[in-house]
Amino acid sequence: MSNIRLVCIVCLGLALCATAVAGTGSTCTVLMKSASDPGGDRCTDSDCSGACGLAIRTLTSTLNPGVIGLFERWDRKGSLVDAVAPNSPAAHAGVLRGDRILSVDGTATSLTHVTRDVWNLPGEHTLQLLRNEQVVTLTVRAEDLRQVLLKSLYRDQPSAAVSVPMRPFVTGINARPIGNQTIITAVLRGSPSDRAGLRAGDVIATVVASTPKSDAWAWVEGADYRGQITLEVTRDNQRLSFTVRMASVTELLRNAAEEAQWPDSTN
Repeated sequence: MSNIRLVCIVCLGLALCATAVAGTGSTCTVLMKSASDPGGDRCTDSDCSGACGLAIRTLTSTLNPGVIGLFERWDRKGSLVDAVAPNSPAAHAGVLRGDRILSVDGTATSLTHVTRDVWNLPGEHTLQLLRNEQVVTLTVRAEDLRQVLLKSLYRDQPSAAVSVPMRPFVTGINARPIGNQTIITAVLRGSPSDRAGLRAGDVIATVVASTPKSDAWAWVEGADYRGQITLEVTRDNQRLSFTVRMASVTELLRNAAEEAQWPDSTN
């Protein structure tokens, strides 16, 4: 993935570390490593803030920006659509993998190099694409990142029972206390917890966080930086152990796009 970067209309470049939200101003990256954070373990999503010149708005807009569900990569000719999340605004508008990005809202540039605050906000955007040597113009309306993820994962199936917490990194677990027990009520499809084998109905017995001083129970659903938790759960009278390393929401959306094998154009 070293030559692949999440486009700013997807992540909006607001890759702020937990300390940046608090006002220190530091930024780093997840999908593309940076010198300040080579592991990409302290930030939300990928870092386009330098390239896109985006301003900090609110914590909600940082963690849940407007997106279209499109990912791009570069070759010697410019920017290509590398992946399209299924059931996303980009997919519904007709964007295909392999489309070459010519302009965005009239600006002749790839998405990642658009330097306007408009990407901070939901709304309609006009993409001009080259497909099979013909120019195609599409209008796409951005939607909240978490809503796009749920639509991509569940298509038209009901997903009201699953929620994505407003944290930079998530486990994919929804849990709540019932009586004197904490029960997993839902597991997000394709999430680290789903891949680890956790299920709705598992009763959480213990939680151990990768940082011993942390409140491990506060990490069950998500954290402000990429952490790892080990859960012991009770299932069918058995005690089972699972280790879960958190993922950013845009990583989950990228996975959904790659696994969908959305149709290609030929350029």
